[in-house]
Amino acid sequence: MVEALVEAARNIGRFDDRKATFTAWLFGIARRQAQLEMRRQRRRKSVPESAQRTLQSLAEQSAPGDLAEEMVSRIEAQQQVSKLAGYLSATEMKVLVLRCLHQLSVKEIGQVLGRSERAIDSLLHRAKRKARERLAEDAGTV
Repeated sequence: MVEALVEAARNIGRFDDRKATFTAWLFGIARRQAQLEMRRQRRRKSVPESAQRTLQSLAEQSAPGDLAEEMVSRIEAQQQVSKLAGYLSATEMKVLVLRCLHQLSVKEIGQVLGRSERAIDSLLHRAKRKARERLAEDAGTV
């Protein structure tokens, strides 16, 4: 998130402590930078960085089937996340990403999104419930 720090340095003159705390202002910039990066990644047609492997690591694999199984598993997980993104609201998806991927607390998520902790807790609960229901439907267990 170096881009966020650079952006904050460029716009430090716009910071107004009457409108927000410095931390919340900085999280807002970081959130916008993360959203921009996510948009850029969605537009790319290349192999995601998390799925890329060096030749050295491929040579060290114990069995060729393991790599294939791992790749299939990753692709299936990405497809499930993609389906969830279409099923959940944008706010519910943001809350899940901030909590599960970035491991922010409910309070920190509230500061980033400009909502109360109670509202974030409710959004998080609803998003998790909807995600579980959707994944169960896709698995055919409902």
